[in-house]
Amino acid sequence: MRKYPLSWKNDPAPVSDYYGEPVIEKRMAEYLGGDTLDEATAVYLTRCDPKNRLKNIRKPAELASFLRDGIDIGRSLWDKEDLIVHLDIEYVNFDFPGEPYLDPKRSYGIQEPLIKTLRNDLEGFGIEPLHLVTGRGHHFTWKIGGKTAVFRELEKIGRLPEELRKMYEKGHGPEGEHVTPGLAKAYAGLALVMEYLAGRAILSARRETPVPVKTICAPERVCERGWEAVILDLSEYGDPLHTRMIRLPFSLYLKPWEEDTLAKDDIGGKKGLSCVIPGGGMKPEDFAKASGDPSRIIDLALRSEMFIPEAAGGTGAVIKEYKTSGTKHYHDWFFSREQYLPEEWPRTYDLFSHKGMPACARNILEEPNDLLLKPPCQEMLIKVLMSLGWHPRHIAGLFRSKYERNHGWGDMWYRYNAVSRAEFYCRTVAEGIFNGTDDLSGFDCSVPLRFCRCRKEECSGLANYRDSLIKRREHGKLGSSPFNRLFL
Repeated sequence: MRKYPLSWKNDPAPVSDYYGEPVIEKRMAEYLGGDTLDEATAVYLTRCDPKNRLKNIRKPAELASFLRDGIDIGRSLWDKEDLIVHLDIEYVNFDFPGEPYLDPKRSYGIQEPLIKTLRNDLEGFGIEPLHLVTGRGHHFTWKIGGKTAVFRELEKIGRLPEELRKMYEKGHGPEGEHVTPGLAKAYAGLALVMEYLAGRAILSARRETPVPVKTICAPERVCERGWEAVILDLSEYGDPLHTRMIRLPFSLYLKPWEEDTLAKDDIGGKKGLSCVIPGGGMKPEDFAKASGDPSRIIDLALRSEMFIPEAAGGTGAVIKEYKTSGTKHYHDWFFSREQYLPEEWPRTYDLFSHKGMPACARNILEEPNDLLLKPPCQEMLIKVLMSLGWHPRHIAGLFRSKYERNHGWGDMWYRYNAVSRAEFYCRTVAEGIFNGTDDLSGFDCSVPLRFCRCRKEECSGLANYRDSLIKRREHGKLGSSPFNRLFL
């Protein structure tokens, strides 16, 4: 049994006693896709901390070994029979990472406008997701049967990069399983539909939320308690399906200690262990107390089945609206350009000179590892390049050319996919610029000075870039040329 910095605050019983309760394993098995572990349809189990997430994947039947180790447990988003739909919402504080754990009542409360909007939207479409509460946010999950007409419709919508298709052909499961072509295309289609669903929810919730609400983990401004935001995190749809996992219900939630190292420093000895619990019928102010009380958690487990609900029909209704939406129009525009291939880079992306660029953008392009992995830096650079006429699909090509060059990435781009990651971030950031939902008020020097290693003495300002981007949008000149480097 591993040792933790803290124990349950409300009960001295060890983790082994909690994980030894038969009902905990039963509920986890349900979320894995079966009445028993042998019937589970999830492809693999893994631990949740990013350092070990893909290093020791196991078959679902081996759940007992994870329980014995007392770790936080996730299941693959990848499923043998169904397409799993997952929405991840959380409060993030970039200055004080421990904030959501120290003041959970406030952080859950700030998320409520988005949670209510999502619930109402999903209910309107006929979707009743499984709702789980984590240590600092919410998960909504449902599934689409692999043999349904809706699954086939997502296949038709999906745009799968050739490089990702080749990656999926290799065995990635614990027994050499590979992601089938149909599932790969459906997952790619689901990403586009979820961008539409998330965008409409954010647009509505933003009016009632005191901090920025976004789909990528990037702040916009300083709020009441520093740089903070609510994130409806779609980043899993920017990575290969086999690389992403979702936390099991009733699993320990160890993120403050194993992933948020800065949060660990903030919380010191002020927080006890907690678990992922069902969120239905509970008020936001009760989440933290309930998730940290093992006797209450077990009582919830005794009363709550954890099967992921099927909602192909409701998802079909979302797809129908997506097809006539501004998001679909934007996606068609985004995919209207083709990136240059690697053999063309020496006479295309490589010719782009960093001279004359603002210092913050130069820093990212010249030191891409790790600045080009950080959403605040990605967002700022995308806006700078779009102000100069770059089409976002070509910006994704430039990102890829950095990811696939020798910048000390190690094996990262053998495990993940540079094309899909670059396209996801460029596509999601550019959508707000294209459709006007991003007013560009946060496009100034405050973000690069805080996040992009930019020094005040070398900052020449971004006002000209912001003005150019606004004019390009007003005059329909977005993406007019990938390399013209001219203000409008």
